[in-house]
Amino acid sequence: MGVLLTVDAHTRSAYKHGNVSTHMGVLCVDWSPKPLPIPSGASRSVNIENHGPLPLNDKSTIKFRGPACYIESAPFATSVAIQPASPRVGTPFEVVFSITNKTNIHQVVSVALKDAAEKDDVLVAGSVKGDMRLSPQATQLLSYTVIATKSGKNTIPSISIASTRYRTWLVQGAESFDVYVLP
Repeated sequence: MGVLLTVDAHTRSAYKHGNVSTHMGVLCVDWSPKPLPIPSGASRSVNIENHGPLPLNDKSTIKFRGPACYIESAPFATSVAIQPASPRVGTPFEVVFSITNKTNIHQVVSVALKDAAEKDDVLVAGSVKGDMRLSPQATQLLSYTVIATKSGKNTIPSISIASTRYRTWLVQGAESFDVYVLP
């Protein structure tokens, strides 16, 4: 029987801009030995019903340290904002991604906007594909101008933003997101 554990690391404020080596928690197992019954018909030299470990009144606790891990603070911070917060049909609004390089080195991130499908009821203008260069400890804004052609729930095409150095997503491109547009 296998056990699957998921760990979500939260670091104290003292480690927010650094890293830490630690163990992924502690697994505590409470157990008590179980005596084994002597099968009926077995020859007995003494009058006992069980053999094996002696039973205990209290459970015994054994602690196992989780695997060692190295937790490092994220090299980037991202957020998205829609301006104005309540867009209207036919009126341009902005979808703005804020990308912060939290490292002390220059970074390059690649940006790709998925082609809008025919069923999409939005027009999007902005960087379709390319690279952004981020200075150390700097924040850059990536802005898209959007015009919705219908009211209600509208889907913005997916936007992928990925770090070329770390080969990881800053904004996952597999998913598009919804915007609710007023008439």
